Amino acid sequence: MKQRCPTCGRANQRSTAANRRYWAIVTLISEQLRVDGRRFDPEVWHEYFKRRFLGAIEFHLPSGDNLIVPNSSSKLDEDAFSDFLSRVEEWGRDRNVFLAEREGA
Repeated sequence: MKQRCPTCGRANQRSTAANRRYWAIVTLISEQLRVDGRRFDPEVWHEYFKRRFLGAIEFHLPSGDNLIVPNSSSKLDEDAFSDFLSRVEEWGRDRNVFLAEREGA
């Protein structure tokens, strides 16, 4: 059962520990993986994972261009963020990037 705010009833947002763990794994991915010989910053991987695992919204601009904006991870409740983090960690493990069990938790 989802934990809810006793005042407003909203589902609790992700924990600080989960957020630290997420950024620790994204940083490791940034440091250890190269794509076509290129290194990408953690912020770039963050945008990639949001788009890959959370989806995106496409906007048609007046210029005729399309803008694709990944869905926000900051709006996820604890359960949804935990699922997102698990998917990112699994993606990293499949590429031999591992975070120690207690690191960032």
